[in-house]
Amino acid sequence: MDRPPRPAGDAMFDRRVLTIAVLQGLSVLAAVVVVYLWSVLGDRPDDSVRSITFATLVLSNLGLILVNRSWRLSTWRTLVERSNPTLKWILASALILLTVVLSVRGLRNAFSLGSLSLAEGLVAFAASVAGVAWFEVYKVMTARRGRTTV
Repeated sequence: MDRPPRPAGDAMFDRRVLTIAVLQGLSVLAAVVVVYLWSVLGDRPDDSVRSITFATLVLSNLGLILVNRSWRLSTWRTLVERSNPTLKWILASALILLTVVLSVRGLRNAFSLGSLSLAEGLVAFAASVAGVAWFEVYKVMTARRGRTTV
């Protein structure tokens, strides 16, 4: 609300916004592919490979939600300074649903998923953080240059 609205004739998504969106998508894709290959090359069963890959994708998308709340402030600052009860419900619901789907045998079977060990869950979490963390660095670098749009 501190910035004036964009002019009516401007495009909603400029080249910079689209470039960042594509880079974010590619970085999440890279994280998911790395976890998938790690799982396959580790001779894990197919259902376990699907589980860890699925968990990485879900966690990466939650990470994208968090890092994109502000292109100026860090994720931590947006969590502390910007109250958003809906965000808390979305994050909690997604994490609970992910946990339930991966924990309840009937649901796992319905989705052809396998059980996930703690170590595999940590790999999925680490990969999802790695897939979106570059954007936090980008925010710091652009803030130093004085660019605060979006």
